[in-house]
Amino acid sequence: MGNIREIQEYVLCLVVEHGHLVLGEATEPMGYRAGKLVGPTGLALPNFNAGERVRYYCLNDMKIHATNFELVAQKHYERPSSAYDVLVHIYRVNRYDGLPNDTKRLRNVTFYPITALPFERMFSDDQYWLMDVISGREYPHLTFRAEGSESEAVLITKRNLRPVPA
Repeated sequence: MGNIREIQEYVLCLVVEHGHLVLGEATEPMGYRAGKLVGPTGLALPNFNAGERVRYYCLNDMKIHATNFELVAQKHYERPSSAYDVLVHIYRVNRYDGLPNDTKRLRNVTFYPITALPFERMFSDDQYWLMDVISGREYPHLTFRAEGSESEAVLITKRNLRPVPA
């Protein structure tokens, strides 16, 4: 029987509109994400349900009110040299109220054409999974290791997602 590892959970929102993905440059309050282009994201707040987490990060990071969203994937990072693994719940935000705008956590919020995403300014593993998730491609799971990383990641798409409390 293997060791049971602690899992730290996060939420990532993919704000999609008319063939564009809305991303902002993470600022210092976002820690290790600083300087990277990301969507609304953060720790899965323990006292919030899944919907409240999505709405919280969309409002906090881009000043938008998410009105239609769905869980589209989960990424499980196995981190052998860390005390915990990471599980990221990935939501596609299909509709929202308001205009995406800069905040204390994200600046230079921009609509990027999905066909020309600036992967060089994003996390290195985004190039392996992001386009498939946005397009709705499904497969049981995808395992990949980002260049220079010791962490192996497993991407799970809609068909085989682990339930998230509502």
